[in-house]
Amino acid sequence: MRVLLIDGKRDASRVTRILLGRLGYEVATASDAQAGLMLADQFAPDVVCVDVGAPGTSGYEPIRHIREKPHLKSSRVIAISGYPPDDGRTANSGIDGYLIKPASLSQLVMAMHN
Repeated sequence: MRVLLIDGKRDASRVTRILLGRLGYEVATASDAQAGLMLADQFAPDVVCVDVGAPGTSGYEPIRHIREKPHLKSSRVIAISGYPPDDGRTANSGIDGYLIKPASLSQLVMAMHN
């Protein structure tokens, strides 16, 4: 399974990439929304984990862009935030899962497969 992590916290992304890699996932990381969207086009991930507070984004904007791309429509999208979900924005955002930081590795893996 190919996983794209878009998160401004580079150390957290690096650790998550290493741990998911040890579990057999192919993982790519981007530290901002623009780089993540460009990488998504090339990498064609099965799962995209987006920090909705990542630099260069206005919350759910990268998720909207992912959902608009035909070759990424089947990608599972998980929003990650330090805050509880805003039910109005979250319900209409096109996400498949929502995790509150700090999420455990097991929570992330479960969200990737549900």
